[in-house]
Amino acid sequence: MSNQAAWIKEKHGRLVLDEAEIPIPGENEVLVKVDLIAFSPIESKIQTFGTHPIPYPNILGQSFAGTVQSIGPNVTSYKPGDRIASNRGAKAVGDPRFGSYQKYALASVSSSSKIAPDVDLQGAATSIVNLAAVVSALSIYLGLDRPPLSGKPEPKSKKVLIYGGSSSTGGLAVRYAVTAGYTVVTTSSPQNREFVESLNPAYIIDHTAPAETIVEELRSQGPFDSIFDTIGLPPVTNILIKYISSIGGGKYNSLIPPIGGEDPMPDNVERLFAPYSRAFEDEANREIARWLFEEYLPNGLQSGLVVPTRAQVVEGGLDNAQQALDLMTQNAVSGHKLILNPWAGKDVAVYLNSLAPSMTQSGNLIVGRYFPMALRRVMLEVCSCSPVGGAFTAPVVFSSSQEKTPAVMRPAAPSSKSPVDGLSGYLRAFDVGTVVAVGSKTPPGIVGAGGVVVLGQVTQTLVVFESKDGHGHEGQQ
Repeated sequence: MSNQAAWIKEKHGRLVLDEAEIPIPGENEVLVKVDLIAFSPIESKIQTFGTHPIPYPNILGQSFAGTVQSIGPNVTSYKPGDRIASNRGAKAVGDPRFGSYQKYALASVSSSSKIAPDVDLQGAATSIVNLAAVVSALSIYLGLDRPPLSGKPEPKSKKVLIYGGSSSTGGLAVRYAVTAGYTVVTTSSPQNREFVESLNPAYIIDHTAPAETIVEELRSQGPFDSIFDTIGLPPVTNILIKYISSIGGGKYNSLIPPIGGEDPMPDNVERLFAPYSRAFEDEANREIARWLFEEYLPNGLQSGLVVPTRAQVVEGGLDNAQQALDLMTQNAVSGHKLILNPWAGKDVAVYLNSLAPSMTQSGNLIVGRYFPMALRRVMLEVCSCSPVGGAFTAPVVFSSSQEKTPAVMRPAAPSSKSPVDGLSGYLRAFDVGTVVAVGSKTPPGIVGAGGVVVLGQVTQTLVVFESKDGHGHEGQQ
């Protein structure tokens, strides 16, 4: 068993795929096979702006979901095989063993939830870190009541503004406050309005409207007993400054600290920020932490009380973690949370450099699926076909510089990745960059209706390479 991680090796550095040790769990810790990485915008801000001081090299990632592999001393609430979602605690931010951008990571029992077999692991992965911020901000810092785990809440005579109801934190905050009995006003774009409506706020403001229009709508819907800004960017800060100062002043809480570019803060407006999840490590908040991770999240996902943030899947495995950060930096994610399976395959294409001109001209190629094994090693699920639908139906012989003798690759199960539906593939491992010879043992004959001739016993050479676009447009030999 080996481990891989997407490391950030220096401040502002791009992620680098490299080896990592498989950590040994200590007290109150479990080792987890990471099945889903959930990305948080704060991680792209750490990389781009250095907003949070961390030691380097490090492994980013605040949350993940997976399967327990082993447990540390005195751990009684988990066993190998349990499904788990974990929120990286504040004390572990500097410890790469707890970062989610890897295949095996440590999880702290006190900031993790056991996920029932009938609960979608995606919802647990997308929700746990933001839900921790929501519970802390609304119930610890703003003093709102918690929602009951069953039954209807007692209606409250208080109004709460959640700015950013379609964001990954905002949606969870709207649902939390509504199910606790508060009257909730929030914001959304028209694109995500239907989802936000499903959370049952009392009123939704279009946040794509001009700033002056938003301020007027806030005046008409207020005053608010509590305000939580789940966006925190300068344009939103400026809107809230104008609104609060126009009603005589006040204070509000924001999910992130100021990043620069905001209007000057008037004396009568106070913008509050706290490292919300860190509050659970205080002795005074241990009970609400236990409630969150052991009751509210796991039971809420099961009952529907918690509506998880919608997932947007980043394809391609751990080496595409940087792509996820780039999407967040470019503000290309709306109303969803990015997730990635670090074990996922990646498309590759292997072109034939044939000695048989007829095959070269027909454009025959071998299409594969990339399965990460050790570093720079791939498992190819291979099928050889022609554009007219022909295929090698007999075993194909492969030999390469990494094998002393040729090996016959027997047909594997039909592959959905094959260019021809239902076509059998061939499965074998090769190193990236290996020059491989492939030959057919079929007798000379016609393959497919297009008259493509396959010459028996002719050996072709191919080079295994990783295609950047999944279609083999780079690296053709």
